[in-house]
Amino acid sequence: MSAVTDAMDGLRTALGGVEGVRLYRDYSASMDPPALTLGPPDVTWDAVCAAPTSATVVAYLIVKADDRAVDRLVSLLEEVTDAVEATRFAVVTEAIAGTFPQGGADLPAYQITIETALNRS
Repeated sequence: MSAVTDAMDGLRTALGGVEGVRLYRDYSASMDPPALTLGPPDVTWDAVCAAPTSATVVAYLIVKADDRAVDRLVSLLEEVTDAVEATRFAVVTEAIAGTFPQGGADLPAYQITIETALNRS
């Protein structure tokens, strides 16, 4: 499944460029917000294809809990969306506000759904 690996690597590269946000490969790691991490992708095969054709990845954007948390999340969401869409193979389709468990606390977060095309040849 190198197409899936390539897409994940491309997303990590793009998201790693979001200024002021730390990207973590391991979403169970102890994170220092603001932080981003990617969950495992859902992979789709269209019709009778041997190779997967698309993937859905959930990214978690996490910030510290304080009186500016909402403002930071909204501001960083725009930067994350811009970084994803600059890849030209992925788009953000949804961002759900919520929390992310971290260090015994639930920190403010967005759960960001990213759709990726895998047949980019």
